Amino acid sequence: MDESTVNGKPECQRLRKGKDAGIDKINRLPEAILEHILSFLPTVDAVKTSVLCKKWQYLWTSIPNVEFEEDSSSKRELFMNSVERVLLLRGCSHIRRFYIACNVFDDANRVNLWVSAAVRRNVEECSLCLSGIKGPFALPHCLFISTSLTNLELYVAGALKLPSKIDLPNLKYLILMKIKFLDERSTEQLLSCPALQELFVEDCNWSHLRAVTIFTPMLKSLTIRDKDRHRVGCQVMICANNLESIYCKSAFVNDYCLRESCSLMEAVIDVAEFPLSRSREAAYRISKLLQGMRSVKSLELSSKTIEVLTSADEIYIHLLVFGNL
Repeated sequence: MDESTVNGKPECQRLRKGKDAGIDKINRLPEAILEHILSFLPTVDAVKTSVLCKKWQYLWTSIPNVEFEEDSSSKRELFMNSVERVLLLRGCSHIRRFYIACNVFDDANRVNLWVSAAVRRNVEECSLCLSGIKGPFALPHCLFISTSLTNLELYVAGALKLPSKIDLPNLKYLILMKIKFLDERSTEQLLSCPALQELFVEDCNWSHLRAVTIFTPMLKSLTIRDKDRHRVGCQVMICANNLESIYCKSAFVNDYCLRESCSLMEAVIDVAEFPLSRSREAAYRISKLLQGMRSVKSLELSSKTIEVLTSADEIYIHLLVFGNL
C-alpha cells in the first residue's frame, strides 16, 4: 500500500477532513466564547477572521479592545485607513481598551477623531503613545471629561496643551510620560482627579510651571522618575492623606514636598545623574521630601542618595526621627 494512503484514503484527504471537523467544532461554540477568544488577538489579526465564513464576518466588531501600533516599515496611509475602517465598522459597540501608538506629524485632526470615537463608545482604558508632534498638541476635550474612563496612559513626546476644564470622576490609574506641561491650573486638575489611586509620572518637563499642588485624597501609589534634562524646575506639593507607597528617582531639579501621610508604608528615594555642582541643592531637596515621610514603615535610600545627603553636612542638625521604622 502506498505510504500516502491510510486505510484506503489519501493522507491529504484525511487531513482535510480533520481540519474541517476542527473548524466546525469552533463554529459551534457560542458567540460569547468566540468573542472572548478574539479579544486576545491584535486588532489587525482579529479583523482578518472576517473572511473565514459568514458567521465570522462581523464577529470581531464586538471584541472590547481596539489596539493599533504603527509599523515604521508599513505604509502610513494604509495604517490610518485601517484604524478608521475598524472604528467605522464597529458602529456604537462598547470599547473597553483603546490603544494607539503612532506618529502624529500633520495628521493631528485624524488622530483626535479616533480618540473622540473611542470616548463616544464609553472607553474605559485609553493608552496613547504619540510621537512626531509639531508644536503644542491638544487632545480632544471630550477625553478629559469622560465619565467612563478609569485608566489613562499618555506618552506624548512634546508639549501637551491641556483644556482649561478637566473632570475625570472615575479615573483611577494615570500614567504620564515625556509630556511638556504648559499650564499650572490644567496640570493640577489632571494630577488631582478625585478617584485617582495610582499616579506614574516619568521624564516629563515641568520647566514652564512654577508651582503645582497635587491634591489626591484617594491616591495610594505614587511613582516619579525624572532626569537632569531640564535646568529649570517646579515646586511640587503632594497632598495625599491615604498614600501607601512612593517611589522617587529624580535629579531633584524639581522641588518635591510631601505633606505627611500616616498611612505611608513604603518609600524609596533614588538619585538620577546630575552635575556635582548641584549636589548641595539636591541634598536640601531630598531632606525636604523626607520630612513628609516620618510615619513611613519601610524606607529605602539608594547609595547615591546617601552620598548626596552627606555633601551637605549642615542638614544633619535637622535629622528626622522615623518612629515606625
